Amino acid sequence: MTVQIVRLKDGSDVICSMEKYPDVVELDYPMMFSLVNQNLVLQHWLPLGVMKGTSVKIPREEIVCTQRCHAKIAL
Repeated sequence: MTVQIVRLKDGSDVICSMEKYPDVVELDYPMMFSLVNQNLVLQHWLPLGVMKGTSVKIPREEIVCTQRCHAKIAL
């Protein structure tokens, strides 16, 4: 899996490890993010009770685009 920024159809951006399958994409540890005073702030994308484990599978059609993260973020 590679760490990527994922833009979803609803306009939200999520940073996560991502694995692609034929019909779905698995997002591992999906987190919303924002920059506050040059600091990266992470928040859970989904309530932990909704997720089964640390990953969630969504249809490929829900993703608008992806971008690999800078090496400093992807550690």
